[in-house]
Amino acid sequence: MKIVLDTDIASVFAKVEKIDLLSQLFGKRELCITPKVYEELLVPLRYGYDFPNRIFNRCRLIIPTSEEIGEFTDLLLREPKLGRGELDSVVVCKSRNYTFAAIDRVSLDFAKAQKVKTISLHSILRALWISGNLSKEQVLDLIRQIEEKDQTKIKGAEAIFKS
Repeated sequence: MKIVLDTDIASVFAKVEKIDLLSQLFGKRELCITPKVYEELLVPLRYGYDFPNRIFNRCRLIIPTSEEIGEFTDLLLREPKLGRGELDSVVVCKSRNYTFAAIDRVSLDFAKAQKVKTISLHSILRALWISGNLSKEQVLDLIRQIEEKDQTKIKGAEAIFKS
């Protein structure tokens, strides 16, 4: 099975230099990105940020089929709230029965509506804790690092540790 990472989720783990945690957590499942995610990651690279290279070194680039490209093109017109990377990723996941990993609730909800398996940032953080890959303190530190490096706030983080 393959996990297709959206730009945002790949970026937050790469920015804090923890993309290897995803490989540890998902084990034999291959981490992948689509061409539109690749294109989105080229922008910060052009501005001198090096975190995209961590993603390119860890994730395999999946090339969409002509049918997937056609579906992507159709969705561009029908789903203006979603970015190209999100749409590209969801189309590939739907077509190939892969899992879509993202942060954005709108893209996760869209993927679920398309009958695509999804995994959110909160689920990943919880799984890192439950699996024993990280202690509760280490997950809290990871959240702090993500919030600092990505200049964001992870809402509902306390739910990660509820039984």
